Amino acid sequence: MKSEKEILVGFVAHVFNGPDEGNDIFSITALSKHSLTALRMVANDALEVCSGMKKSEQEKISVELQYLGLPALESLQLKAFKEFLKIVNRGKIRHDKEYDIVRSLSETTVLDQEHQELAYQLLDGFN
Repeated sequence: MKSEKEILVGFVAHVFNGPDEGNDIFSITALSKHSLTALRMVANDALEVCSGMKKSEQEKISVELQYLGLPALESLQLKAFKEFLKIVNRGKIRHDKEYDIVRSLSETTVLDQEHQELAYQLLDGFN
């Protein structure tokens, strides 16, 4: 079973098409050197990029991720959405990581209109 870091490295490298060359910032080698916190932030950005794609492109990426032994794109989006719901239920963003999750999802099509408005309220209330 792959660790969270291995999953995030594979996902980000695949979305941003980084070949495994040492000079590419999105290569598996380069991404593996980053902290788990940094990878989570970049993975949120990758989810944001994916949400702007056509459904057929998202499905293609999902199949490719599964072929590589990684979770499907929908699974990664669901995980981010669950984190978002925890923050919404609490009623406030506690730290930068949560801010990044809410900001990232607020700019995607993952959220419906009601959740989008809640995201904007949370972002406005974060100091």
